[in-house]
Amino acid sequence: MSQAVNTHITRGVDWIEADAPADQWTLAGLERLVEAIDSADQGGAAKIALHAPGLFRLGLEWAVDPDLRAGVGAVVAAIERARAPVIALLAEGARDVGLEIAVACSARLAAEGTTLQSNVLRHGLVPAFGTCGRIRDGWGEGAALLLLSGRPFPAADAQHLALVQACYRPGDDEPNGLSLVQEVSGANAARPALDPEATDAWRRRIGRSGRGRLAHQVLLKLLSEASPVSRKAENAAFIQCLNDPQHRALLHVATAEAKAAQVPGVDPALAEPVHRAAVVGSGTMGGGIAMCFADGAKSRY
Repeated sequence: MSQAVNTHITRGVDWIEADAPADQWTLAGLERLVEAIDSADQGGAAKIALHAPGLFRLGLEWAVDPDLRAGVGAVVAAIERARAPVIALLAEGARDVGLEIAVACSARLAAEGTTLQSNVLRHGLVPAFGTCGRIRDGWGEGAALLLLSGRPFPAADAQHLALVQACYRPGDDEPNGLSLVQEVSGANAARPALDPEATDAWRRRIGRSGRGRLAHQVLLKLLSEASPVSRKAENAAFIQCLNDPQHRALLHVATAEAKAAQVPGVDPALAEPVHRAAVVGSGTMGGGIAMCFADGAKSRY
């Protein structure tokens, strides 16, 4: 499949756009993206805006497969070596490997109502592309634990931590947040960290949920190091988790859960939002269901 990566300059900003959804990205597409970033930077770009919604939603298979992992690594390297700030536009939010690419960018703008989410721990893994170090050393241990916990993190909340510089409204007269791209600086300015109490709470939460799980313990160790998290240490931690039997077991569980959520004849887009729930009975199953609603912050009775 031919995958288009288009470039143009609008109001002094070099735009790189690709509209392929996450499941249609290819290694060849990533190679064209690297070429576009390098070309814009070498051409003297003042800012590079990266608008590729599917790219920022690439799944964990792009970390697990060695060839795909190398392709993503080349994209991250191109972003890192660019002299011009690379600004990610998260039109559909960001998740998993796509979130790691977004974090590698100089700044992030997100569409209102979108979320950031990493499922690495759920699959028995830790980040593969330097994300632990970037977040821990840039925003603090608490922000890293929160973002990598597996919970959907609303973009509006991420803005409070400066993980997202601004949120824009899709469909405005300024398409894709153009005015915000022009305003945002290349450097991640204010980076407020979570307070120590909140950080400790997230540390305890991930410790409890990850009892007996290698990835959870490896992540906590990485983020608690006094010195900056090295890329070498993070890569070694990823490979350790990737080769552990727990990863294969958790991957099997996650795949089964995803298939179970696909009900024939039911369109997920038509699902009504759940604000309150009632659980009848307090046995083993009832208690488990109540805990699921509690984890999702739903009112329950």
